[in-house]
Amino acid sequence: METLECIRTRRSIRKFKANLVPLDIVNKAIQVVRYSPSWKNSFASRFYLIQDKAKIDHIANSLVRGFTWNQSILLGASNLIVIAAKRGLSGVSRDGSFESNKENAYMYFDNGIATANLTLAFNDLGIASVILGIVDYEGIHAYLNLPADIEVVALLPFGYAKEEPDDKALREPEKIFKIL
Repeated sequence: METLECIRTRRSIRKFKANLVPLDIVNKAIQVVRYSPSWKNSFASRFYLIQDKAKIDHIANSLVRGFTWNQSILLGASNLIVIAAKRGLSGVSRDGSFESNKENAYMYFDNGIATANLTLAFNDLGIASVILGIVDYEGIHAYLNLPADIEVVALLPFGYAKEEPDDKALREPEKIFKIL
């Protein structure tokens, strides 16, 4: 798939078939994501794969802050990546001080680039996904017993699409782009 076509056709899909996505396909996407740009090539992004339905259902039922929309998406998913970042890498010097007055912003910025690239890689491989942000980040961190220097940033349920995406409503170019 051509890059522009991949970007144009990627959609947030919220309903998935029950099939597990084979690990070789997930690994193909992760291999490509490693090429994402990051602050001084620090690559703080971390991805935790869950294909244990009981764990996904626990997250859905207990760790989405009562947001039933995310709960229903997760209950219908057999594949989940917990998107996280390792603190102290992006935007940070060797002595641990921030090199920018944006502090942790570069960790999130780099993580967003890597996550976008992951969704595009999945799209290219025929895998649908959606990014979920209304979750109990600390609760997920504790439930999965992640290292202390890892911060949960989002969830990415993914799989084979069970629904066809609607056409995307787009902003007019003049609303998002200005020449100064």
